Amino acid sequence: MEQWNLYNRQGEQTEKIHVRGEPIPPGYYHMVVHIWFRDEEGRFLIQQRARTLDAHPGVWATTGGSATVGESSVEAVIRETAEELELNLVPEDLQLINRLWRRDYFVDLYLADVHAGFAHDFRSSPEVDAVAFKSPSELARMIEAGTFFRYAYDIFDELGIRGS
Repeated sequence: MEQWNLYNRQGEQTEKIHVRGEPIPPGYYHMVVHIWFRDEEGRFLIQQRARTLDAHPGVWATTGGSATVGESSVEAVIRETAEELELNLVPEDLQLINRLWRRDYFVDLYLADVHAGFAHDFRSSPEVDAVAFKSPSELARMIEAGTFFRYAYDIFDELGIRGS
């Protein structure tokens, strides 16, 4: 039973604890984190969600998930990255690029620079079947084809990519 802290519209944590799967009360939000990894060639590391997952099996996406009770945004990114990619980050690796508000959640978007060699060493994890580096133009084609998850934000605008 996954539990989340709930936040007010100012992004301040409240005393309310929420159980995943239940409706979020009006006026409250839970925290979601997404991290975009970029290599030295400007390509982005994406992951194919495990085909055994209930939500979006086999779809390509970025790394992320919901913060659990007691986690900061940075702690959630570090945990999600370790769970999904078996990659250990430190806070200094992370650059917060935006906070996006949605109906009952907000997304903290992070960027981190990594070496392309990581993709060659990845074996798989319970949540991820494969990883790959893709250029912005390759990502655009995947989004258009429906093979990459449709985020509730324009990844190119949010990541500061022009001419995609």
